[in-house]
Amino acid sequence: METDCTDSRIRKPLKGKKKKKLFLKIKQQMEFYFSDSNLAKDSFLCNLLKKDPEGYVDLEIFKSFNKIKELTDDVSTIAEAVSKSNILQ
Repeated sequence: METDCTDSRIRKPLKGKKKKKLFLKIKQQMEFYFSDSNLAKDSFLCNLLKKDPEGYVDLEIFKSFNKIKELTDDVSTIAEAVSKSNILQ
């Protein structure tokens, strides 16, 4: 099933290169959030990781992060972008 990605500001479906570019930006930002260098400084995210026995964080949380908020407000778009990561589960 393919996610209907939209630009939240104008609500038009994204296709092709724009969709790939959006997914890449989201994936890179999410990989940064979970990088060793960021986690060493980010007590908020570290605490969330510690709360779950498997170290998972609900993707809904990231909708409030400014860098992600600039890109999308759709959790399914975040999930699809993260699914393309070789680093994140």
